[in-house]
Amino acid sequence: MKKLTLLIIVLIGIACQTNAQNPQWTVYNTGNSGLPYDHINAIAIDENGTKWIGTSDGLASFDGTNWTVYNTGNSGLPDDYINAITIDESGTKWIGTDDGGLATFDGTNWTVYNFDNSGLPDNSVRTIAINENGTKWIGTFDDLASFDGTSWKVYNINNSGLTDATINAIAIDENGIKWIGTGVGSAGSLASFNDTNWTVYNTDNSGLPNNWVRAITLDKNGTKWIGTYEGLASFDGTNWTVYNTGNSGLTDDYIDVITIDENGTKWIGTGYNLVSFDGTNWTIYNIDNSGLPGYEVKAIAIDKNGTKWIGTYEGLAAFNENGIPNGVKEFNAIESKVNIYPNPVKNNLSIKTEDNTTISSIKIINMQGTLIKSQTLANHQTIIKVGNLPTGVYVLKAYTEKGVAVSKFMKE
Repeated sequence: MKKLTLLIIVLIGIACQTNAQNPQWTVYNTGNSGLPYDHINAIAIDENGTKWIGTSDGLASFDGTNWTVYNTGNSGLPDDYINAITIDESGTKWIGTDDGGLATFDGTNWTVYNFDNSGLPDNSVRTIAINENGTKWIGTFDDLASFDGTSWKVYNINNSGLTDATINAIAIDENGIKWIGTGVGSAGSLASFNDTNWTVYNTDNSGLPNNWVRAITLDKNGTKWIGTYEGLASFDGTNWTVYNTGNSGLTDDYIDVITIDENGTKWIGTGYNLVSFDGTNWTIYNIDNSGLPGYEVKAIAIDKNGTKWIGTYEGLAAFNENGIPNGVKEFNAIESKVNIYPNPVKNNLSIKTEDNTTISSIKIINMQGTLIKSQTLANHQTIIKVGNLPTGVYVLKAYTEKGVAVSKFMKE
């Protein structure tokens, strides 16, 4: 009995030590939060920083303090299994369900579009994208649809360039071209559509490593990053590069989701772990070396503070390399009373909070979005040497307990 008690104490000590060693991670599940279910399928973040989390048993919103759960019993949600969430410019949430069609929620009113009352071709909505003019592009298990608020158009294998009816991913580039990932198993392709012409990419005519395309996202240069069943591909319009377990830091070729942060780092969810890739270095996060709560990463969203919100089949994780509190909101330097001077600056940039709020870290980013300098501190003021920076305009982010103060300065 004494040995058992000692073992329990040791295990508790190890658990506490592990938690202390991972201050950058916070895990939310049904046991410690308002999540209705631990299977997380989709995450979107609105302009106020509220997270909208789609699970296999309801929709949850989390503002950093309060949780609200929406389901078929207490709201206009037509199905509790959520596949996709996208937020439009007005703040309306567009929610794709597994068997109830498409729902919208403006904070008060719910509207449901399904096979019976609209032009939606199928009630299993898998992905949603919105272009600049507000048209919604909706991928279902059986065909693609567009909806401009009034009219519906349906694209299928008979009237378009689509080679498979199951739509898994949609991304829209700056020219309005739709990039559409289709397929189940070995079938499918990557298709592009400019509202007139279709182009299809597959393993026979391109560098695509597998025809089952599960995820698509675009970086600042317009390069497409494509997740497939057999690895990750990048395509700049001319050249293809393939990353897999044989030639990169990936430890799993099954790519479910890709999100890119402000520094251009790719955050990749696989069937077994979370992977980051900054263009040179690969970093693997799993249940053994991090606070990741589960193996299969299904959703990733990044808030204004750079915190990654990661959905797995074992709960939701928030991760920030700087250990920034997950609930803080970003605001500007005037509101947060963070002063930087002189500006323009030649050599030494002084940073100070007027109300003595502690600054935990500082980042300097150039106008291309590249992180130039990072410094950790625990004071309300500091001086940063910038004399070696090239002449130009830079963004400074000061992370405080009240939020992230964002300022620009000129280096002479």
